[in-house]
Amino acid sequence: MTDTTTECIEPAVDVYELYRSAEQHFAEGDVRQAIRDLESAAAAGPTAPAIQRLLARAYFKSAALGRAEDAARHVVTADPVDAHTTHLLGRCLLRQGS
Repeated sequence: MTDTTTECIEPAVDVYELYRSAEQHFAEGDVRQAIRDLESAAAAGPTAPAIQRLLARAYFKSAALGRAEDAARHVVTADPVDAHTTHLLGRCLLRQGS
């Protein structure tokens, strides 16, 4: 009789741990790693505004202005009174010449 329960099962992605890691990398100035962590967190499930907000900041800091604009718009659409992200969206548009 063959045992088929030994299949390789990938562990679930811990979105919270990815977010916390991204916060740490962002604070330390490692924006590229922060973006990688945040993109993994966003791909793992429903995107929380906090993930998109930090992702917008990281994209902006890395001069990926189109991506920063998209992430900021996502947050502002969900929460129009988020003043910080609205300001960031404005800065993205200004730097792009929009």
